[in-house]
Amino acid sequence: MEKKRLGKCPYCNEGNVIKTKRNMVHGGCLWWRLDMLEVHVKNTEIERVHERDVIIKEIFVHKNRVCMVIEMRFLLTPSIGTYCNGYVQTLPKNKGKSYDRFNRRIKTEELTFGGTYEWLPDMYFFGFDTVHSWNDIHPESKTFKNVKKKTIELCEEMVKKGI
Repeated sequence: MEKKRLGKCPYCNEGNVIKTKRNMVHGGCLWWRLDMLEVHVKNTEIERVHERDVIIKEIFVHKNRVCMVIEMRFLLTPSIGTYCNGYVQTLPKNKGKSYDRFNRRIKTEELTFGGTYEWLPDMYFFGFDTVHSWNDIHPESKTFKNVKKKTIELCEEMVKKGI
C-alpha cells in the first residue's frame, strides 16, 4: 500500500499524517475525502458501548450514496468474536423510517439497522450485521472483504429500488 507523509492533520493540527490509497491517518485520527464530503473522526475506535468496540473500517461513496463498513469487537464475550457490519445511506425521503418496512423489498441482506451516526448526523442509513449463527458456520461472511462486497450489492439494490 502506497503511503505518503502529508504533515499536519487539517482538523486536529497534529503531525505525522500518512496518506494511503483509501484514507489519511495519524495516530487514532482518520479522515476520508468522499467527492464533496469530508469525514473526520478523531479516533477510529469511535465508541465503546455495551462492552464492544466499534471501529470504522471504511467509508466510501458508491452510486452517489455514502456506504460504511464498521467492525465490532465484543470485549466481555470474546466467543462472539469480531465481525463487520455494512451500511448504506438512504434517500432523504426515508430518513426516520424503520428498516422493517423495507425488508420485504430488499433481497441482498436482511436489514437490521436504521439510523444515523454522530460523524454523519445529516444522513440516514440502513444496514445489516453478521453476528448470526449462519455467519458462525460461514466465518468468511464476517470478513471486511465480504461485507464490503455485500454493502456494494445492497447499495445497488437500494438505488435501483429508490430506497
